[in-house]
Amino acid sequence: MSSVKQIPEKIRKLYEIVNELEAMFPERHFTPDGHLVGSIGEVLAEYHYGLELFTASAETHDAKALW
Repeated sequence: MSSVKQIPEKIRKLYEIVNELEAMFPERHFTPDGHLVGSIGEVLAEYHYGLELFTASAETHDAKALW
């Protein structure tokens, strides 16, 4: 899953944009949180722990073990 290896650079780019937006609009916060952070965690957990993710917002669980 080579896409996972791209996550650190994508997050760096997100924070660059956050910093630009906060400089443009100092009275507002543009923190990447909520679904974004949760989804990043899920795809990393899928990769590192051999999980199969369920459809987003599935009831009770986010994934199942493949082993």
